[in-house]
Amino acid sequence: KQPEQYEQAQQVLKPLFERLQHHSANPAKNQQRLLWKMAEHIAQVFANYVLYRPDWLVHWGKGQLLDMIPVIQNMDAKTPEWLLQRYSDMELWQQFLWQTLFSEDFEKHQNIRRNFWQILDQNPAKRKVLPKSLTVFTVLQLPPSEFTFLKELARYIDIQFLHYNPSQEYWADSVDPLWLKQFELKNPKAAALFDSRHPLLTRMGKQARDIFALLAELSGNDVSHQGEWLDLFPAYFPNTLLGQIQHDVLHLVQPQKHGFKLQAQDDSIQVHACHSPLRQLEVLREQLMGWLSADKTRKPADIVVFVPNLNEIAPLVRTVFSAQSGMFLPVHITGVAQADAEQLWQAITGRYY
Repeated sequence: KQPEQYEQAQQVLKPLFERLQHHSANPAKNQQRLLWKMAEHIAQVFANYVLYRPDWLVHWGKGQLLDMIPVIQNMDAKTPEWLLQRYSDMELWQQFLWQTLFSEDFEKHQNIRRNFWQILDQNPAKRKVLPKSLTVFTVLQLPPSEFTFLKELARYIDIQFLHYNPSQEYWADSVDPLWLKQFELKNPKAAALFDSRHPLLTRMGKQARDIFALLAELSGNDVSHQGEWLDLFPAYFPNTLLGQIQHDVLHLVQPQKHGFKLQAQDDSIQVHACHSPLRQLEVLREQLMGWLSADKTRKPADIVVFVPNLNEIAPLVRTVFSAQSGMFLPVHITGVAQADAEQLWQAITGRYY
């Protein structure tokens, strides 16, 4: 980079390094570690911008700043001045880092996409190399940019989404009841466009709702992208607490206090309070072993366990469910790269430490 860019970097990035020094009690020992941690977080922020805010990146690549203060004030007129100033300061160093380090590669990537669509539009023979169909199984995240790509690709090939939808009703406009109460105070007319018919679904199913809203566009009035929507929902739920919740979510029925009589033998939902992740896994292993022993037709393949922090507890899972634990239960961990595979990949693609 040019010398003037170094001077600009020192000025723009000064708040970042000052904050780094402030949080480092022992600069000689912790500053390098904190610097790498901060770089990791910034890289993740930019990766999210690529998926969810590519329009911001286009402006930043051109050296332009976003006029976000009026937008923020329109969303919340009570936003304090110090917070608005902090947003402005954050955009300054983010715009500088993006334009200096990443905008050139991003523009090349954008050009590849533009050339891809141009070739398909202008050369029908090239379309023959595309697969005849594409099936996308249940997705937990579907950024608008990726959805737009698939929607455009559907002009040339058949694309089928197999999507897990917790409700058969239209719930793209269902929001968290607490958020709705606050929003009603700021904008009563706009709040009338939303509802909150099932609090459990709206509080814990926000990602699923956003994906459903995107997919619902395919069955709208846009003839160029119109698709066929097929529903397949269960007609029966067991007479258990879990079955009642599933029924209410499916039909968006507001749960009523004392509306369900819990049976003594109903163990469809259980809560175990444990003092550590290790103890949680030990209790889980015992419960699964008991569940399998209660019915000979049950198999380990019938079980799926979801955890929010799989990367952190994967080593504990392998320890607790190993043959040496005394209660062997075969497990297969998905979504976490094996350590040896990760090291091999790093050795192939570049230096690692």
